[in-house]
Amino acid sequence: MDDAKNLLTNSSKMDPSQLKTNQQRVDNDTTGTKRKYVSLALVVVVGLAVIMAVSIPFLSANAGVTATINELSKKFRRDVSSNEFPYNHIRLPKHIYPVHYRIHLDHDLDNLTIHGKAQIVVRCSKKTNFLVFHHNDSVILSISIAASPIPSRPLSIVRSIFNAGIFLHYLQFNQELLPNTSYTLTIQFKSKIYTKGINGLYRSTYTDGQHKKRHAYVTHFEPVYARSTFPCFDEPVMKATFKLLITRPKEYHVLSNMPQLVDRTISSQSKQAEFETTPRMSSYIVAYVISNYSHISTETSTGIKMKAWIQASQLHKIRLLLDYGKKSVELYEKIFARNYPLPKLAGISAMENWGLITMPLESALYSPKSHNMHRITVTVAHEIAHHWVGDLVSVKWWSELWMKEGFATVMEFYSSYYLKSPNIALSSFFRNKWDGAVNADTGSLTHTVTTPVQTPAQIDKIFDGISYQKGASLLRMIEHFMGRKSFFQGINKYLNKFEYSNANGSDLWNSLSKVSSYDINSIMHIWTHEVGFPIVTASINRHQQQVEFSVSLFPQKNKHHKELMEGKTSRSVPFTYRTNAVLDGKFLISPDSTSMKLPSPFLWFKANVNSSGYYCVNYDQDTWKQLIHLLKTDHKKLSPSDRADLITDSRALSGIGLININIFFEITEYLIHETDKLPLYMAFETLITLRSYFSRQEDKDNLRKYISYLTLKPPPILEKSDPEMDVYNDQSLNHNKALEDRYKTLLMDTIHQGTPGTWYSLFHQYKVLQPGWKKLVMLKALASTPHQFLIKELLAYALSNEELPHHDLQNMLRTVSQYDMHKRIVSNFMAENWKQLADRLSPSAMKSLIQNTIGLLNNDDDVMKSVDYSQLFKMDHVEGLLESYIETYFKFPLTAANAIRARRWLQDKIQSLKHFEFLK
Repeated sequence: MDDAKNLLTNSSKMDPSQLKTNQQRVDNDTTGTKRKYVSLALVVVVGLAVIMAVSIPFLSANAGVTATINELSKKFRRDVSSNEFPYNHIRLPKHIYPVHYRIHLDHDLDNLTIHGKAQIVVRCSKKTNFLVFHHNDSVILSISIAASPIPSRPLSIVRSIFNAGIFLHYLQFNQELLPNTSYTLTIQFKSKIYTKGINGLYRSTYTDGQHKKRHAYVTHFEPVYARSTFPCFDEPVMKATFKLLITRPKEYHVLSNMPQLVDRTISSQSKQAEFETTPRMSSYIVAYVISNYSHISTETSTGIKMKAWIQASQLHKIRLLLDYGKKSVELYEKIFARNYPLPKLAGISAMENWGLITMPLESALYSPKSHNMHRITVTVAHEIAHHWVGDLVSVKWWSELWMKEGFATVMEFYSSYYLKSPNIALSSFFRNKWDGAVNADTGSLTHTVTTPVQTPAQIDKIFDGISYQKGASLLRMIEHFMGRKSFFQGINKYLNKFEYSNANGSDLWNSLSKVSSYDINSIMHIWTHEVGFPIVTASINRHQQQVEFSVSLFPQKNKHHKELMEGKTSRSVPFTYRTNAVLDGKFLISPDSTSMKLPSPFLWFKANVNSSGYYCVNYDQDTWKQLIHLLKTDHKKLSPSDRADLITDSRALSGIGLININIFFEITEYLIHETDKLPLYMAFETLITLRSYFSRQEDKDNLRKYISYLTLKPPPILEKSDPEMDVYNDQSLNHNKALEDRYKTLLMDTIHQGTPGTWYSLFHQYKVLQPGWKKLVMLKALASTPHQFLIKELLAYALSNEELPHHDLQNMLRTVSQYDMHKRIVSNFMAENWKQLADRLSPSAMKSLIQNTIGLLNNDDDVMKSVDYSQLFKMDHVEGLLESYIETYFKFPLTAANAIRARRWLQDKIQSLKHFEFLK
């Protein structure tokens, strides 16, 4: 019997508690419903998992589509303004909710349209004569609703009104819908396939092995874009089961969240794929892909078959992605103490669609020359983690986005810790905390981790360093404080209680409280509802072995957050420390408990073990001196993370004038004996930021000489020296290095000695050459020309060429920016074409673009003064984006007094080192 009919028949016989409302939790579900999904989760051991990679679409106009889409049927949809709309809320009503979707989607790929039919089984918790659902960019051809499963006369729809401003469609009936009754809402519609952006169902373009242009069609529905493809109740809490039937031209195959049941022939030109019904899930993780991709496969130790899909010519580059995905699934099954929750997983944009992970090419294709191993492994680890936290258990609303994104980000840490090495994991997480969370949290655009959002624009805006890196930092802090074993026992309770349902922050903290002697909810609630980066001041009385604490906030002028301006906070701090006698001590600092008795005598005291806490620490003068002495005499008594922590804390505190910057410099002196990458990286980054505060060339030269004395270098690439990387080397890139060098020299000489005509000749070759090392060398040569009008032509080509992949556009701008003589051109180009770039690229690509171009400029550079970036802030769609990334680069401030001290200290230090020949 048809699955939809089965569901309708069973639902009519169920007790109301068996089809729970959106406010009810899964533990209140019936054993029958629960058993069905537990069995389904167990099927995963013989199921299928797939990971797929795609190129982001090359953006062009939807010729001939927009006009058709906007010719709406007045009979079934009447557009009104907000003040005429009878429903006065942005969110959906809670008393009516979906139970099951059966969705037919017939794709006309030539005309970029979808002809669809959605049959949605709904129920209500109280009597009502209306319902509200989402859709966008759709032509509604017909709507009907009738009680089910027994065919009955449709209810009369007396009002059908659409509010385009909030994407809500309101239906009012001539009679009331009743509780304990199922109704089938049937909607026939026409929607579109997008070629701009990566939301909804979008078209991706690539070149196959025969140099022919091909297309793939990929969904990306998070957070609010399922409504762009089919009418639905598009909120995370509105979970339901989904049955998809996808019709497309017969030369394409289809992947979706669930395994395919049958692929039937519809006509001589088309086929229809029918998929198994999903478990109960949110609309934003529904996914499907129409493509001609090929795959490679592997199998986990528990029998899960995994496949990675991409165009055939790139298959050899995704072995790392697949292998690390397999290891991550096996690790998470152990950590979460439960099997992978679906009978398959497939994959293409970094999106955790349940059973169908999607990611962009640059996060999927491994290339030794680009050193992207770390990016690939953390991306796949992040997205697979969502299958437990985010998909199995979802947030109730986007205001707590951090619960899934922060959690998936912290799982990147555990994945690296167990699958790579603890040092790599600690180093990566440390850098993410400072570069992502702290910089965002001390900037003018910070917001609370749990933050009120309503509109799509507000929701999109919080996919940022606060939700991801700060959310992860808070979870890492409480994990270290509780202990890893207890922490994951609490997470297991959380997953078991809320599986196939939704939860909020208190639900998570309460689950952790059940396995802890602390009330985790009372500790952590304020951390997620207050902004700011805390400073813990520890004053130590060595004679009494007593530590006195005070807690304040890192200062930041911010008119929106009074607590930041005043530096006040009442939060409790899960504090950790180590001494020569205590390896990992713990103490909860609270407003009622600000004094700690140390258990034994000690020689030194270091707070915030492995920088696991989300706070920085200031000590009394004697303790700073003891720590400096320890670093200079036996620095390995502290972990690399602890050593890096002292560097960043002292630099940050000196920047705001809480300590003398000489403490920071004296800490860095030990670095001549340092060999670990993390302290060296953080030392280089913190020292180099001082340059912008020096106006005299002599001071800048002294800083450069001191960095040379310490033999510091720019940030190392974490996986560059990883011996395991050799297994995944792309053989096509293992060309003779001498040959590449000769080729580069030849092209550079040709450009520098030739005429503009020579440049145009090479530019023509570049445009027709297939991707590879030769094309990268060509781009470097083209960008090296001293003729600015040629650079402008190169950039104009990048912007106007709609077939140019977004990562090639980014690479072109980044390559040109590396030449000082072209900085002004690139900066002006970005300022003048910001809107076009934003339309071409995804938000993550835009952020990367800002980092790789504006981040190259010094804040004392004339280029920064020559470009009027203020115009960018007037554009709603980039509000905060540019400012946040400029702030990320210009971190670590410096007071005027400490700037003077820094110049004097460096002058004295270089004078004392004058016997070093290389410093002269």
